[in-house]
Amino acid sequence: MSSKDRCLWVHGIPGAGKTVLTSYVIRKVIRTVEESGDPRSAYAYYYCHHAHNQDEAAAFLRWIVSQLCRSAQIVPEALYESHRLRLQPSLEELLRHLGLVLERFSRVFIVVDALDESQSRETLIRVIRDILSDPQFLKVQLFVTSREYIDIERAMESISTPISMSNQFVEEDIRTFVAARLKSSSIFQRWPEDFRTEVEEALSAGAKGMFRWAVCQLDILRRLKHQKKAREAIGNLPRTLGETYERIFSCIDPEDIEIVRHCLWWTMFHNAVWDSHIPLPAQVLIDTYYLTADDELADDNPLIPDIEILKESCGCLLSFTGGGDDFDDGVVSLAHYTVREYLQSSRALTGQSSLFARPGTGSTLYEVEAAAVFKQLLKLEAEVDLKDMENHLEGIGEHPVFDDFGLMIAANTSVYRFFTGFQIAWVGKIAVEPSLIFDFLDPQKPHFAHLANAAHKLYMHGCYESEAISKFTYLRLTPSDDPAGLGILANLLWSHRLDLAAKLLQRPGAARIWQGRLSGEVFSEIWNDSGRSFNYTPPPGNIVELFAFALTAGEESPDSLNFLLDHAQGHFNPTSVLIHYIGIHHHGYNETCAGDCPLRRLLGLGADPNARGYPCTPLQIAAVGRDLHGVQTLLQEGADRGATGSIEADDWEAGSALATFSGLRGIEALEIVKSLEHRALGGWRHKKYDDDAAMELLMGLAELPISE
Repeated sequence: MSSKDRCLWVHGIPGAGKTVLTSYVIRKVIRTVEESGDPRSAYAYYYCHHAHNQDEAAAFLRWIVSQLCRSAQIVPEALYESHRLRLQPSLEELLRHLGLVLERFSRVFIVVDALDESQSRETLIRVIRDILSDPQFLKVQLFVTSREYIDIERAMESISTPISMSNQFVEEDIRTFVAARLKSSSIFQRWPEDFRTEVEEALSAGAKGMFRWAVCQLDILRRLKHQKKAREAIGNLPRTLGETYERIFSCIDPEDIEIVRHCLWWTMFHNAVWDSHIPLPAQVLIDTYYLTADDELADDNPLIPDIEILKESCGCLLSFTGGGDDFDDGVVSLAHYTVREYLQSSRALTGQSSLFARPGTGSTLYEVEAAAVFKQLLKLEAEVDLKDMENHLEGIGEHPVFDDFGLMIAANTSVYRFFTGFQIAWVGKIAVEPSLIFDFLDPQKPHFAHLANAAHKLYMHGCYESEAISKFTYLRLTPSDDPAGLGILANLLWSHRLDLAAKLLQRPGAARIWQGRLSGEVFSEIWNDSGRSFNYTPPPGNIVELFAFALTAGEESPDSLNFLLDHAQGHFNPTSVLIHYIGIHHHGYNETCAGDCPLRRLLGLGADPNARGYPCTPLQIAAVGRDLHGVQTLLQEGADRGATGSIEADDWEAGSALATFSGLRGIEALEIVKSLEHRALGGWRHKKYDDDAAMELLMGLAELPISE
């Protein structure tokens, strides 16, 4: 840390201990920065992970910038504006944000582990190269680890000081580790001393810089019950990790196969659902064991496994850590990424390894585990889970564990199961029988109110890291006499599961859905020049009207509304939907109201551009929101510049989203722009240019695009 090297690049073969070294470096950096007492020193770190299955460049920059913003206790204005507008910054913008927040510091240490696990890695390599070559990042010192790949080597050799994990110090550390494990294990202590010395020499020489290899050989040896077999194993050590895993799986006792397979598969399933962002409580492996077991096994009254049995059976394949206040039995993960690589490879399809293999990729790979989650949640016995979950969530805010979103979810197995099901239903990465998700998202089912309340409680206590949970709380449907499927359809569209919504509408009797009216509340955001306000309002009874202003609750595209315009024609009033939608209609300066724009589509379906019979007109709403494209499109379709709303129409219900515009009655659109502040149901930024452009459009002096 005191050197002048801008970047240290540590490279090595799989299993060499790079991630363990990275964790040590991070702890050392944290301690050094904190003990310095210098508020202008900071650190940030990022672990690339195979389970993310993504190009890590943007995620890396977002995480680093967010960590440094927390350290600086400030958010650059440009970054805040992107957040307010719900925009995803580009890589170039993220680098600019990083440069701005670095102005608060004199030096910053950044640690990046497993560069090679980014999919793909070219962009992340370029970002690191930019950080090391651009003068605005001179305050940054980097520590990077990766496997030994030629493309990484070519990129890093000119911008870093390389350090190989293949050196005498690592080999000495492996010898020390093996000796300590032989000395501390009660199993190995029963072996003759001369044989333990022989094992130490053989493993230290055979590791060739691979800590992981040495760990696995010790696990194989502890499973052997006879000294003769142990000597044979020492005399015929596997050369690679692949050969090592073959031998480990061949040594697993037949009675342990079922539980070891369950633990491995469920851990891989967990990673696929949560992308390693949520820790997996060890207790979950026990609780879910019988969810995926055959009926024959479940009726056999086997010995219920405990954590110690899991540790003994799984050995070096899984890592059990923690325990105590946060998790009584700790958390579990695959011990090394090479375990997953082996189980998903064709090599695992031979011998006893085939009983554990999980080859392939895709959404259907974990369909069995996903189905087990939903079946458990939808059983009557799930009432026990619901009560346990609610009792647990009552403690949120009183326990330090809940400062972290991942721990909020994982600290209780009932909460974990419920929100794992929610994550599967909402995100859609894991395939599951559609009817299970339909039941899970049905407001008429007894469990649904508990799910909604739990999500709301997590959100109210700072659970902002999950966009899915945050958005789910914006729509609060209540059980009613709605036709079967209406609430399900609303939740599917709210979660952007258009694929499942289409399947729901193919079910017998689905046409009755359009006859119903929704009940509950919708959370909306209202913006003006003074900032943002929030309100819960009764949703429009018609589902199409509801999604006409869904953008106020974080919907980033009109796809859900367009889905309804495609499927519900003849079952809604286009003019009413237009009134509900126009307050959030908006396009960027360089965009247009194209054919898929809901405004264009509604007008094409016969919506009245003057909305006669309503308290104000679409043009008035577009004017107060400075919606330039809306103003122009409405005028092109025959909107009356002088229309000011119906004096006979009742005001919209106080507190509703549309009540935002009740005060517009009697004021012409041009006068609204001249005299009233910007007010809209969307989060776009208002500029003085918008006022001038809107007035020119309303006076017929110009058409878009107008030069800014």
